[in-house]
Amino acid sequence: MNIQLSLSPDYVEGHNDHDVTGLHRTVNRRSPMAAKDDYGNSVIKVPLPDGTHAVLNDRDFFHLMDNHLTDQWLVNDNGRGTGFVRCMYHGKLTTVARLITNAPANSSVRVINSDHLDLRRRNLKVISCKPRGASS
Repeated sequence: MNIQLSLSPDYVEGHNDHDVTGLHRTVNRRSPMAAKDDYGNSVIKVPLPDGTHAVLNDRDFFHLMDNHLTDQWLVNDNGRGTGFVRCMYHGKLTTVARLITNAPANSSVRVINSDHLDLRRRNLKVISCKPRGASS
């Protein structure tokens, strides 16, 4: 699945006219929280149904909300003990990390520090995959 979010003209480096306290919608009927990470960067902690929080850069969060991402996020297990933060986007269950990175269909998104709730851009890496049937 190839999902591309269009970048609005006001989504540029260093521009942030959003205020998390002014959000009119909430995530999972709880409000997201503005915070600072260990490096002093502005992040948003998004509450999840299981009581945990997904953490992502504030610019990425507001960009997703501006692009009409559903506000119902969840952690979905892949059956092998790894949970992924997902949401509904255009009627399909989508991994939030793919939306943040705009990963193409022939790729996967890897989490560098193994914490799948850490969706900060510096923790996500897009890996190209070989098409099925391609020889090595």
